[in-house]
Amino acid sequence: MLMRRMKMKSILPIADIDLANKVREIGFHEPVFAKYSKGVLCDEECSAFEDYNGLKEPDLVSAPSLQEIQAWLSRRKRMDVLVYRDVFFGEVGDYYAVVIRRKDGLTRESKRVVSSNLALEAGIRTAVSLLCKKRKRK
Repeated sequence: MLMRRMKMKSILPIADIDLANKVREIGFHEPVFAKYSKGVLCDEECSAFEDYNGLKEPDLVSAPSLQEIQAWLSRRKRMDVLVYRDVFFGEVGDYYAVVIRRKDGLTRESKRVVSSNLALEAGIRTAVSLLCKKRKRK
């Protein structure tokens, strides 16, 4: 997971190149601010939203934020990635994500991690692996 500073001065966690390639394979074609060019993150020269996955150039890959992928999974693939935190007798613990496939109610939990962004990334990877398995079966 990488962090990027956006024009509005906030920091958003973005997908690494491996995750960006995987979501590209399963159909992520949404406008984003940043891209990977030959495996290197390039966000300085990007001034507007653009779908780099739709340009048909193999060296360019969209670099979406984790929140953009989460919203896309919910909107286009009908999979919710929800982040929770363990609480036990008033003690707070680790974060984890629950992936829910709305089509049939299938749920999967991610591993426990120390931050909400890491839990979101783990949940997204779980959802993507479920979608990749589904594509391989077809």
